[in-house]
Amino acid sequence: MSNESVPLPQNQDFQIGNTQALIEKAQAAQEIVKETVSIGFRIHQHHQHKPPQVLAEIAPGTTHKDLWDKYSQGVQSQRPVQRSLAVARTALNQGMSPEQVQKILTYDPQYAKIQLQQGAGSAKTYTEVMTRSAQKREQVVNTNQLQESQQYQNPRNPSQKIKM
Repeated sequence: MSNESVPLPQNQDFQIGNTQALIEKAQAAQEIVKETVSIGFRIHQHHQHKPPQVLAEIAPGTTHKDLWDKYSQGVQSQRPVQRSLAVARTALNQGMSPEQVQKILTYDPQYAKIQLQQGAGSAKTYTEVMTRSAQKREQVVNTNQLQESQQYQNPRNPSQKIKM
C-alpha cells in the first residue's frame, strides 16, 4: 500500500463536508439515546431500591369519616372532583392503602350526590377513579422529583458530551 491519496469518483456527488456533518449529527443522536437510556435505567433502579411503603394503621376509634374530615379540612377547591383528588392524594401520602382511601371517599359529599343521582355503582366507580388518579399523580410527582434531584446532583453543561 502506498501513501498516495485515492481519487474520489468523478461521477458521484460526494462532499467531505456533508459527510462530516452527517457523522456529527449521528454522534449527537447517539448521545441523546444514551442519555435517555441512562435516565430510564436510573428511574428503574430507583423504583427497584425504593423501600416498601409502610401502610398506616388507622388508630382505634378513628372512623373513615374522621379521616375524611381530617384530610378535607382546609382544602379549597372550586370543583368537587379537585377536592376529592386532593383528599385521596393526602390519604395516600399518609400511608393509607387504596382500599382505605376508597372508604374515606365514601364520606365525600360528591360521592353522596353521585349515589343519589346515578346509583351506588357509579358512586363506587367514582371512588375507584379518584384513587387511581391520585396514585398516578403521585407517581408523576415522585418521578419528577427524582429527575430534579438527579439534575441537581449532576448538573450537566449542555455543551458537554456524554461519556459512556
